[in-house]
Amino acid sequence: MTLVIILIFLALFWYLFRFAAHHIKKLRPILSFLEKYTSFLHRWVVSAPATFTYVAIFVAFTLVQRTSPDRLINVITRVNSTNIATLTIRPLSALITSSFWVADGGVGLTIYVLAFISLIAWAERTYGTARTIVIWIMGHVGGSLVTVAIELWAIRTGLAASTLAHTTDVGVSYVMAAGLAAAIWIMRGWHRPIAFLGMAILLISPFFFGQAIWEGGHLYAFLLGLATASISLKFIPGRPVKTPLEELQAGKQPCQSTKDQSESH
Repeated sequence: MTLVIILIFLALFWYLFRFAAHHIKKLRPILSFLEKYTSFLHRWVVSAPATFTYVAIFVAFTLVQRTSPDRLINVITRVNSTNIATLTIRPLSALITSSFWVADGGVGLTIYVLAFISLIAWAERTYGTARTIVIWIMGHVGGSLVTVAIELWAIRTGLAASTLAHTTDVGVSYVMAAGLAAAIWIMRGWHRPIAFLGMAILLISPFFFGQAIWEGGHLYAFLLGLATASISLKFIPGRPVKTPLEELQAGKQPCQSTKDQSESH
């Protein structure tokens, strides 16, 4: 909620400042300086339409979570959960709707937003919008189905109680895991091994602290996203794009047009 309020405040302040600069000459040099960065932000947003549209949707869903009664949200998330019981009854709708809810009432929303608008948006510019969406789907759907398959095995073999079939499992995190995998795969230099190491620690370490194998959905989503991204690049190379820092330093626009960014490979 705080992040949304800050963004709204900054947007309002910017447009008020622009209005003031048109009437106060002393503000115009400051406006010219700031427009270099706001123009970059505009280009960045329109060059990754799927990412920023998805962010807007799950942020809106989170606002609903945080402004609604807990009992109502518990019912909604349970109904839209990708658990065994729900996927048995209505698999398609559960897989779709579950991808828009941030788990645990929106905990960690800022981290989700920052990951998407930075690394995952950059990845979309390289892979293209259509291929990025495919990577997300493979991570979210594939990760959910692998998790459910392992849960079924655990219940049937007696390793887990039957109540596991009704657990609440929703969230943007599977999509984020797949998106980060795609982004890390196209990193250059030392950034890639460091990023892989960080993700490995983040995704694998919970298994050493009591997490069961059927709770490893984020790991499965990451691996499926990574596999989809790497295989797709073998058939169609990604677009050469600069990092945000490189673009700011060069003072240039993204090397691909907005139209190209939204076309599929």
